[in-house]
Amino acid sequence: ALDVFRLMEQSLPGESSNSVHKYGSIIWALARAPQNSKTVSTVLSIFGRMMQQWQGGNASLQPNGTTINGVLSCFVNSTSKHAIQQAEDFARDLEVNGQLQVTVKGWNSIMAGYGRCRHPEDVERIFQELTQRSQQQEPHLKPHFKAHVTRLQAWSKVGEPKKASHALNELISLTTEQQRQQQR
Repeated sequence: ALDVFRLMEQSLPGESSNSVHKYGSIIWALARAPQNSKTVSTVLSIFGRMMQQWQGGNASLQPNGTTINGVLSCFVNSTSKHAIQQAEDFARDLEVNGQLQVTVKGWNSIMAGYGRCRHPEDVERIFQELTQRSQQQEPHLKPHFKAHVTRLQAWSKVGEPKKASHALNELISLTTEQQRQQQR
């Protein structure tokens, strides 16, 4: 896959072969492959080249949510808290620079990674941050059903029944509200 990608990058300037879809495809192929010490650095290198071309004026290479989620997935497929922290730092850097927006799905991937590493406090922190941001200026970041489930699982996994029960009650409230809205 990397050899095909390198050939694509060597195409003549101006050709439409360099698109966000093609970069996203190789990023996701690497994210789904068995992880090794070079996988994350390779994905970051590919994403960096894509960003450079986009910032250089190639509008067809503006990273989208799918591509960003592929990079995040590469980090969070690890069972190392350090890798999950790197994913969170990567997401925050994109947002701080104001260039790109991480989707609620991307943030949920990071939450799931922290949950797998048995760090529910980090899951909760991100969940609360998304809730707060969605109530202010970013309604698209409102935690959806899957984020609530991720939160519930994280607290359950570490044997925190009170916090798991609280998360479950909020999940039940969410699904009840969604059912009411569908009935209208």
